[in-house]
Amino acid sequence: MGETLLGVTEVRLYGRVVPGLAVDLAGAPQELGAGGPLRRQLEAAGARFARIYFIGIGSNEFDLPGAVLMLVHGEGEEAPVRGAGPHIPGLRVWVYDKNDISLRLDATSGTLEQLLGLAAAGSAAGMNVGMNVGMNVGMNVGLRPRRED
Repeated sequence: MGETLLGVTEVRLYGRVVPGLAVDLAGAPQELGAGGPLRRQLEAAGARFARIYFIGIGSNEFDLPGAVLMLVHGEGEEAPVRGAGPHIPGLRVWVYDKNDISLRLDATSGTLEQLLGLAAAGSAAGMNVGMNVGMNVGMNVGLRPRRED
């Protein structure tokens, strides 16, 4: 990861590969996403998912509001040990251009009632509102600088 002129568009994803979570397009119709950038990323050699804990942009690093699963390629490089923030054993880093197409999966656990917003729903309209509020809150959570613990 040397310094290049393209470094201004670089995004570093810091995380660990999730074993057992594989990219498998078997059974997906060939015309679905055919020739599209996401399908090419999913079919690329070494495509897999990693739990990403924080990102780097330029000389700054940012915590994510919660770890997310991101499509990455290969095993990544060993991440340098930093003095700030908690130490995460086996941390790897993947480098992408900020305009690359990728796939993010949000994993949340709970009861079906909680996950589907059924507790506050009471009706189909209430369920729809609950799901939209949850989606919008999740989408609008911003990045925050990494803590200097």
